Amino acid sequence: MSHFISILIPTKGRIEGLTHLLQSLSQMSERDSIAHEILIINNATDETRAGKVEALVQGYIEREGDRWRHVREPIAGKSRALNTGLTVARGAILGFLDDDVVVAPSWLTVTHNFFAQLPCDVQQGSIHIPPEFAEDKEFLRLLSRYRTIYYLMKPFAEGEKIKSLNAANLAVRRELFDRTGYFDERLGPGASGTSMDSEFGDRVKRLGGRLGYEPRAVVYHQVDWSRLTDKYFRWRNEAEGRSNLLYKDITPFDALSNLLRSAAAFCFYWLAGSEHKKYRMKGRCFRYRAMLRVMLQERRNFQTPIPDLQKQRVITGPCLSNQNLPHGERRLRHRFWPAVKFRAGSDSAATSSARANVDIQSSTPTTFRDEN
Repeated sequence: MSHFISILIPTKGRIEGLTHLLQSLSQMSERDSIAHEILIINNATDETRAGKVEALVQGYIEREGDRWRHVREPIAGKSRALNTGLTVARGAILGFLDDDVVVAPSWLTVTHNFFAQLPCDVQQGSIHIPPEFAEDKEFLRLLSRYRTIYYLMKPFAEGEKIKSLNAANLAVRRELFDRTGYFDERLGPGASGTSMDSEFGDRVKRLGGRLGYEPRAVVYHQVDWSRLTDKYFRWRNEAEGRSNLLYKDITPFDALSNLLRSAAAFCFYWLAGSEHKKYRMKGRCFRYRAMLRVMLQERRNFQTPIPDLQKQRVITGPCLSNQNLPHGERRLRHRFWPAVKFRAGSDSAATSSARANVDIQSSTPTTFRDEN
């Protein structure tokens, strides 16, 4: 059975990386025999950079016609950009790629065959280190320490161990979104900073979606040395903590007890000389401390009127009902006072969206806020 594949690429205007990606897509095998389209969702907030993205895509449109499409979404946010692309994509299979990867020539063929042969709703592809860095000792040392560039190179036999999704290389059956709704626009680059794909994966599993791992659907993730630093490591983990607080039920006791355990483990591994485990615990300390800061700010702002955010998109998509939302969205638990119940729908969503805008944006350094 043949499936039309739409490949969606959100970009904030990183022209060099996007150029390499589009070139690799144009060189995929079997492009003439597998129906597909490539959508570049231009999410650059600077109009000069947005114009450069459009000009780059226009060159491919002039050579190959409507197989290439340019979609403009001026409001920042990876989740928002992808949701905009979902509304105009024509494919039964929806592929998602970051603008800082390049695809292997067989990516289209492997993805097509995966959905033609298997009943899975989601294909998680593999994410490889570029060949020129595979034996770079300094790169591998920093990557082991910080783990702030995500690579997924497990063999097929270990696919069942994958517990989370990564939208740098992902493909989904369109009908799955009828059950799950679209991506949560409070999360991800341009919003909370991280976790939009992790939250979507949790939602898919909760609603009975079938995940599959296809190691032959390969992309190579470019190396950004600025991510292999203490500064980015701290920002990334703090952003993850604040993001998790938006969609998970976490109490002050949970955050404080985990912070204390992580701090104790950090001291142990520091004394033991285990750098990898020491940094792992250090990252957890940053995450739980960020959660506690947000909780304290919630307490201080409890009497502050919630802004009217009824018109702001929070989680969009077909069949999105109160029953499909996570428990924490149906009954928002205020963590330092008795739980407050909200009516189904917009009140709960507006409250947590307000928390995202007030707490996260005010405390996220602009240097890294839009990193993928």
